[in-house]
Amino acid sequence: MSFLQPGLLFLLPLAALPIVIHLLHQRRYRTVPWAAMMFLLDAKRQSRGMARLRHYLILAMRVLSILGLIFAISRPLASGTVGWAIGGAPDTIMILLDRSGSMEQQDLTTGESKRSTALAKLAELLGRTSKGSKIVLVESTRLEPQEMESASNLVNMPDAEGTGTSADISAMMQVALEYINENQTGRTDVWVCSDLAENDWKPESGRWDGVRQGFEGLEGVRFYLLTYTNPAKGNYGVTVDGVERRKLDGRSELVLDIRINRSADLSKAITMPLEIVVEGNRMAVEVEISKDQYVLQGHTIPIDDRLVEGWGSVSLPNDANPTDNTFYFVFADEPIRQTVIVTDDALLADTFRMVATASSDPNLQFSADILSTARANEIPWETAGLIVWHANLPSGTLAQLLETHVDDGRTVLFMPPDAPDETELFGTKWTDWVEPSTQEPFRANTWRDDAGLLAKTQSGMALPVGELQVYRYCKLDGPEVHLASFAGGDALLTRVATDRGGVYFLATLSKSSYSTLATDGVVYYVMLHRAIADGASALSTARSITVGQELATSASEWDPLNKETDDRLSSERPYSAGVFRNNELLFALNRNTDEDIAKPMDAATLEPLLGGLDYQRIEDQVGDESSLASEIWRVFLIVMAAGMILEAALCIPSREQSSTSNLFSPSSAQR
Repeated sequence: MSFLQPGLLFLLPLAALPIVIHLLHQRRYRTVPWAAMMFLLDAKRQSRGMARLRHYLILAMRVLSILGLIFAISRPLASGTVGWAIGGAPDTIMILLDRSGSMEQQDLTTGESKRSTALAKLAELLGRTSKGSKIVLVESTRLEPQEMESASNLVNMPDAEGTGTSADISAMMQVALEYINENQTGRTDVWVCSDLAENDWKPESGRWDGVRQGFEGLEGVRFYLLTYTNPAKGNYGVTVDGVERRKLDGRSELVLDIRINRSADLSKAITMPLEIVVEGNRMAVEVEISKDQYVLQGHTIPIDDRLVEGWGSVSLPNDANPTDNTFYFVFADEPIRQTVIVTDDALLADTFRMVATASSDPNLQFSADILSTARANEIPWETAGLIVWHANLPSGTLAQLLETHVDDGRTVLFMPPDAPDETELFGTKWTDWVEPSTQEPFRANTWRDDAGLLAKTQSGMALPVGELQVYRYCKLDGPEVHLASFAGGDALLTRVATDRGGVYFLATLSKSSYSTLATDGVVYYVMLHRAIADGASALSTARSITVGQELATSASEWDPLNKETDDRLSSERPYSAGVFRNNELLFALNRNTDEDIAKPMDAATLEPLLGGLDYQRIEDQVGDESSLASEIWRVFLIVMAAGMILEAALCIPSREQSSTSNLFSPSSAQR
């Protein structure tokens, strides 16, 4: 509980005034022995216990009435979730704002989102209670503390608007910890505004242990989690998985692969219009969605032969989250999809070349170059989209060149050497080869089929990863993300987290003595060609890029091509969808699609992350108009009035006292 007029709490000692008056009143009378009163005193002594209790109750009611009056005029604020700690405003208030795409889920009647609701309520609360407090904002895109002049700025500041990004709550907590330590912020309240999406909180991150231990060593830091975990109702999200410009029988056309995810009521099918725009030309397609996902594969759109590059969008009608209703795409002539294979194994190299150059699309050109490890310095870095490295991990200049290759948005696939050494690259190293202890081969028992190299096909079919037989694999040591794992937890395929590009480690080889990758074929072909496509996309003059902070350095040079982004501040362009041109590069910026399937953490997952910290969770929802903290002075006025009424009732003489008084009245004596 806090107060709008905390200075009036200095009047609280006045509550002792009835006790002081009572003690002084007792000293006013002098006791004089009188024999005639002996019998009356004996009679009164029998009821002295009840009389004393009654006097104490009267005294307590008088104290309570004064306390109620003082608290009422101090204008208290309270909410059942904010807590009841008297102590005034803290020295510093830090706000950690989750600006991820899932926070844009909104109430269709009011248009307010989770993010805007949290900001409005927090601005109102802090406007009442934070006089004299320093307010610091840490938002999820830039991860930089920003000191604010007033809490009211939260509602309209550009740095608090919605984005299509994902958040990293553990990184935001780390920034808050460093700011508190560096600035000696004193008594600090940390407000975390989030929907508890698991992909944003990343409970598996190793950063949480250090953050939790750092805050445990601080005194006077309290956490308030303002959470919005209600799932979206009636929400649809659209994604363009592929776009290709091709010529067929002398005509030019675009081929789009479109996917729609559905989180609405799945019990019935729904028909909705899908709007497709290509260079300003609009067309509508009606689609019927009956499951949680709908795929429109190979949708063709005729275009002018002279249109060698351009952009467009696919849009859904407005629903619960406007962030995932539009997906932008760009197109241009496809570059040659070049793969470079570094290996000293001729048989393995031939298999790679055969798979990498096999194409089911005559409009795409593929090439594959094979280099021995001694010629690795001849890699054509400017034109290679994918590099397959089958040798011990490099160090020195070659390692730096591979890191630059990935930073440019391209792809590297590492395969285990025959004799692994201790060299580490991208935080990962090969360790030991493993063979089965029985005649049964290893099989992958878990793999990710929602995204990545092993994702389902565009028709929704899963790859037969579980049918692969592995006879030997090499273990990995590093912070990689498992895309496919064996029963014991060892990885078959991993991806290292990077800001751009892709780094993959495949734990076995395609030779028949190691696995059935080459003989089964399907998984190997799809996996390799997805890696090739990802790497080649960074070589095209038309690229599709995911929003994020790593783009911010060049945002001022972008020329926006769609109206929605033209009105946006250049500093905010890297965080929301749009189409831009930067010199010869045409690129579409789209949301992080991880937000489409964001699911809130449960209490059992949240507790270990914040266990040992002083925190309270405040569960709110969009459309709830109640304040985080409201004035409750009326409650104390009622307490005061109740105390006065009870005090008056206790002061009414009992019947026994009335009858005793009548016995000694003058009229009784005359009788």
